[in-house]
Amino acid sequence: MKYSTIKTKLRKFSFEHLKVSEEPIRMLEYLQAEYPEVIGQARNPDLLAAALAYLYVKKEGLGGRGGITVKKIGEYFGVGPAGITQKVFDLESCFDGDDGLEDEFESLAEFVDSDRFEANGAYWDFLESEATADPKKAIASLEKIVTMDPDFYDPYISLYEYYLQIGDTKRAVETLKTGYERAMKRIAPHGVFPDRIMWYHLENRHIIRLLFNVATMMWTTMGEKLEALKILMQLLHANPEDNIGARYAIVALLEGYATYEDFEKKFEKDGFWDTVLLNTWFEAHAPKHKAFIGWWLEWIAEQM
Repeated sequence: MKYSTIKTKLRKFSFEHLKVSEEPIRMLEYLQAEYPEVIGQARNPDLLAAALAYLYVKKEGLGGRGGITVKKIGEYFGVGPAGITQKVFDLESCFDGDDGLEDEFESLAEFVDSDRFEANGAYWDFLESEATADPKKAIASLEKIVTMDPDFYDPYISLYEYYLQIGDTKRAVETLKTGYERAMKRIAPHGVFPDRIMWYHLENRHIIRLLFNVATMMWTTMGEKLEALKILMQLLHANPEDNIGARYAIVALLEGYATYEDFEKKFEKDGFWDTVLLNTWFEAHAPKHKAFIGWWLEWIAEQM
């Protein structure tokens, strides 16, 4: 119970203040695995959550003037700064030495999926077939591909679109949710989203496409904008080169577009994105949302 409470509080704090970093959650999981008594004997779960948050802030150099101070963390978790400092002192010994998290922090956890040649080949055969013109035949073909390999996710996206086309919104949402649940079990089996899922690995592209489509579904079809924003932020952090365009969707959502389709229409010309207009818009609006996108603006500036 204490573990779940602390994990929930840390995840919320991370979403709001740490650019959706999963590292504080990893620290908690390490404690649970190696020092379960620290969690089990915690009298105040809020204090332990605050200490883990501050320990991460210290390690990453995010504190100090203009940063995340121990006072701010204390106010967030409802505990005193002195108590946090003392608790951090107690916790530091848990993370020291060869068995600590230092090596894990120094290298990014990257996910690369398996090759899915058979299902991928069947899917491309479908895209070139006459079945694509008939929703019923298309759905039947796509369902066979899903049965062939339930963890190849492009067919889920197409099924979602075909179900919407025939007016079966409920089945469309259920299908994409099923794909999302399977994908998350693969890439985050312990509930921790990987640091990197890079587009340049061809094996990962079907996963990135699925996650992006799930986010736009949450936003457009279900009205769950906070959940959509969370997924988009995870995508951008995991693949900062952002081949899928998560950064645009993040700013569009924060700018108040009712649906992703409304946003697309604004920048679509003859069936293609007007990239000049799109980037002009992004450069004008992204700086207004630095709490969410500022880290990426700094990162991209360093690449130039």
